[in-house]
Amino acid sequence: MSNITIVQIHKPEEKHLIKPYPFNHVVFETIQSDKYDVEVLINEEQNGLKKVFGKIYYDEFRFDKVRNLAKEFALTEYVFILDADEELLTFDLEKYAKLGLDSYLVTILNLHKGNVYQISNGVRLFKNSIDYIGYAHELPDCDTHHTTDILIKHNGYKDPTKWTEKAKRNNDLIIKSGLALNNEYQRKKLYEGLKLEFEFKGE
Repeated sequence: MSNITIVQIHKPEEKHLIKPYPFNHVVFETIQSDKYDVEVLINEEQNGLKKVFGKIYYDEFRFDKVRNLAKEFALTEYVFILDADEELLTFDLEKYAKLGLDSYLVTILNLHKGNVYQISNGVRLFKNSIDYIGYAHELPDCDTHHTTDILIKHNGYKDPTKWTEKAKRNNDLIIKSGLALNNEYQRKKLYEGLKLEFEFKGE
């Protein structure tokens, strides 16, 4: 049996982007409400793999809080976080879980306009006991991340007109969290986000 659960959250309009994977799978749709709440719609086993689908209602959206709520429904030692607009290209995740380390970096192929790729790294495979911190640009709360050959394709940057909207959303969340005052990573992401936001405003 797989020791990994893929965990995804998505907005209602992104539901069609969710794909099946040969792992345990937890998927939650996020819906604005008057408080945080969780509704499980499907909780079943298929071919020896656990499948959980439902909705997370929120009053004030925070990526860390929503992701932490979703991964509570993963019963495996490891979780693999995948956004709705991402595709997992390599599937040999178990070999890293067997190493027993806390967290792992994957390579993200960010698809931009004109089929141009920009490469970045992200922590996506980690022990379920580790929680996220950060209202936006959230990271698992651990210090050391080990490199892997896992590849993800990210399609969310194909439309440049949405960059400013995403940057402003994330900037506002980072500022609201206050983490940029004492967290170097959050400060870096806020700087990058503000630069992106104002560059596009100037066009």
